[in-house]
Amino acid sequence: MKKFNAEITRKNILMLIRYSGITLEEFGNIIGVSKRWMQYLKKGRYDFDISAIEKASIFFNVSFGRLTTTLIAPPDDYRRTLQLHHKNNTEYSKILSENPSIPYTIEFILMKDSEFTTNPNMEIKDVRRILKNYNLVYKGSSLSTELQKSEFVECWPHSTKKNTNIYRKR
Repeated sequence: MKKFNAEITRKNILMLIRYSGITLEEFGNIIGVSKRWMQYLKKGRYDFDISAIEKASIFFNVSFGRLTTTLIAPPDDYRRTLQLHHKNNTEYSKILSENPSIPYTIEFILMKDSEFTTNPNMEIKDVRRILKNYNLVYKGSSLSTELQKSEFVECWPHSTKKNTNIYRKR
């Protein structure tokens, strides 16, 4: 039986999910568990089993041994590396060709965009315009909600416009 450190494994898998730009639900589909189960795994209520770790190892293109024993620091362009690695795997390439998760978009795209990082008064329409330059369109209020929750973004109500927030890099 393969041995592994459950805590290191959880941290690595969650880090790789973050850097890959996929959602917990998408990753759950890859390893064959529900979104709720993924949330339990994220909170540390359960551990990943061997089968799930092996599937994660294949998807993330990281050896089982490395994934389970050493903390991994993926590069900022890890999503692109995965896209290239899985370009001939239709199951994975489809997931990786869709819009990345909004937290990924905030951390790895918006926080590197000079217009967003230098402008202290951005409304959601400005953020959407910036993301459109990267061919990223997010519908509904989910972008605004994630911006408000993000550790990278400061948010406060607009002084004159009701139901409008102002955003800037923290």
